[in-house]
Amino acid sequence: MNPLEAVKKELSEHFHDESRRIIFRSKVENLEKGEKCNSFFFKNIHSAHTPLVQLRNREGILCDTKEDIRKAVTDVYGDLYSEKRSDGDQAEKFLSGIPRKVSTPAREVLNAPLTLGELHLAVKSFKSGKTPGSDGLPIEFYTSLWDLLGPDLLELYEEMEQERVMPHTLREGMIALLYKHKGEKCDLKNWRPISLLNVDYKILAKTMVNRLKGVMGEMVHPDQTCGVPGRRIADSLALIRDTIQYITDRNIRAALVCLDQEKAFDRVSHEFIERVLQGFGLGERFCNYVKIMYTHIFSSVMVNGWKTDPFPIRTGKDPRYLVCGPGAAAKSWNERLAKVKQKLGFWSLRHLSIEGKALVLRNDSLPVLQYVTQAWPLLANVARAVNSMVFHFVWHSKMDRVKKTVMHKEQRKGGKAVPDIPTILRAFFVCGSVGITLLNENKDHSAYRVFRFFLLPV
Repeated sequence: MNPLEAVKKELSEHFHDESRRIIFRSKVENLEKGEKCNSFFFKNIHSAHTPLVQLRNREGILCDTKEDIRKAVTDVYGDLYSEKRSDGDQAEKFLSGIPRKVSTPAREVLNAPLTLGELHLAVKSFKSGKTPGSDGLPIEFYTSLWDLLGPDLLELYEEMEQERVMPHTLREGMIALLYKHKGEKCDLKNWRPISLLNVDYKILAKTMVNRLKGVMGEMVHPDQTCGVPGRRIADSLALIRDTIQYITDRNIRAALVCLDQEKAFDRVSHEFIERVLQGFGLGERFCNYVKIMYTHIFSSVMVNGWKTDPFPIRTGKDPRYLVCGPGAAAKSWNERLAKVKQKLGFWSLRHLSIEGKALVLRNDSLPVLQYVTQAWPLLANVARAVNSMVFHFVWHSKMDRVKKTVMHKEQRKGGKAVPDIPTILRAFFVCGSVGITLLNENKDHSAYRVFRFFLLPV
């Protein structure tokens, strides 16, 4: 091999290795064989590291130095999580009307001593590959060394119960800021806070959550579906949708009130949380563990790789709601269509095969639209728009080179397995509606009774 060929080979190997490093840093899991590193991967890397270079503080002054930005962030979050005193008399009056309390058998389960088995169950429920907390120990550390660490961890939790306080590392949290890619970067409201907690804290929290899941159905009214195993938020969406339709068809005077408080969960007083737990009669040991997990906890915010000064967390975390009313179906679909269009534009930066594009449509685009079918049927204009986007993505052209019906077929039948998304969405909606009646475990929910009364009369 002459010197020129040797240099070319060395350069080729260097560029290949560098491309693999860039692809790895972009955290793209489904890489097609032979795919080259391109602008898609560079965009993926840059989007993950958005620096906070300027920030407006509480007085509206623009800060641009490291110290001023960190202080502005600390002031905002320190105030958000500062102690909010609740009105004790009003709280007692409110909680005295709780119609449901846990049964004695359920209370005994909640307050049983911790076991190694349920701690291990909590450990196995966590997904791997997640960012650890401030101690740097990921869930894989506990999974691989559980036989060694499990007994010590159980002993630690038991000692915490006796001492009524957690060790320093369990009380410490970190908050990472992710830019929402909308609005001004200098406005902290446009940055999403992500709490990073140490895994040993999360194991105990998950164990308490698992215990509570088993009794939630006894405490929470059937019409409240969030957070209760066996209940579906789709039931609540269907109830609101059908109620509005019923009122509209009969011209009934009515109002639907939607109340939303900014940062509502962040502002909940820990004192009030304790009162609620006691009001439902959850038992002393369970309530004590929850109280311990909120005692003397603190956090710092990571800003451009630097930690702010720690601040205490004295208040409880981000509500979501779906606006439902005239035109809400079109609004919901249009918002999702815009998101799919954005996603497909991003994927178009990659040189994918048709099979790869079919995989993207099935695993990345369909779930975005599928969520809306929990409440709304597919509109005709939406179906046309979906088909147009799908095949423009497949062919990079408005002209279909092969009939859609052929492209939808399986490969063994001469097609390319491109998903027929409109048909799939219609099927999801029908299955969801039928499921309210035939498959729903929560038959006390009002949506179940409405569906039976109006659509399936006995």
